[in-house]
Amino acid sequence: MQWTAAVVLGLAAGASALNGTCPSDQKCPAAAGSSKGLPCCQITDSTYECCFSSESCIARVGCRCAVGTRAMDVPIVRFGQPESDPTTHGWRVNNDPVMGGQSYSTVNIVGDTLNFTGACKIVPSLKAPGFITVVNTDKNAFVDASKCEGIKVNHMSATDYKGFRISFGTAHAPGGGFFARGYKADMSAPSVGKFGDAMIPFSSFTDDWSDSTGKPVKTCQSNKVYCPTTKSLEDFKTMSIWAEGVEGDITLLVKSISGYNCQ
Repeated sequence: MQWTAAVVLGLAAGASALNGTCPSDQKCPAAAGSSKGLPCCQITDSTYECCFSSESCIARVGCRCAVGTRAMDVPIVRFGQPESDPTTHGWRVNNDPVMGGQSYSTVNIVGDTLNFTGACKIVPSLKAPGFITVVNTDKNAFVDASKCEGIKVNHMSATDYKGFRISFGTAHAPGGGFFARGYKADMSAPSVGKFGDAMIPFSSFTDDWSDSTGKPVKTCQSNKVYCPTTKSLEDFKTMSIWAEGVEGDITLLVKSISGYNCQ
């Protein structure tokens, strides 16, 4: 199944959104008028849409046209959108606190772009680079990515910095590092000087990574126990973009994060 290009452009708070919540039978109620009985698709906690037979429901996004079998992208995170948009989240920075860490960073939303700027510095007592991150601050649900092959980060980096990573969720691998929470993957080949897409399959993420370097200890490819679960992909809960384990100045601009090859 495929969602047309309207998926990328048309998100939840559209003209067809109705106030209320879907009944337990997931059928639109009498309040939906002529759409009563159609499949009900919850967009936000207080709005829903009624899907026609040619449409499929994307949780927290809305009804989208289904045509053929070719996969499409599903927007997960965008910036500068209304607060009611399911791809909108709050963001803050978190810099290394470890034994006198000297890394620093700032984050700003400028128009439709996140600007993550700072420097990953050597922690003197460890004689190794620390980390800086930008992490969401809200508890709003993330758009369901469980039917996608991976995520696509549309971004531009000022330099060929090799320590970018991205993580989501709160999973903790059996025997994993105390601070190693969530599934993490490298984004170490950034698009420099122009916007481009970093394509990161979910099979590249692992919840068994070193909490001192950020590097994977055991991979999803080596054992599926370390792979993201379907439940973790249905709602990321939390997401972080990292500059970690590599000394250097960074400026990273991010336009969007989407699921790709979504069925």
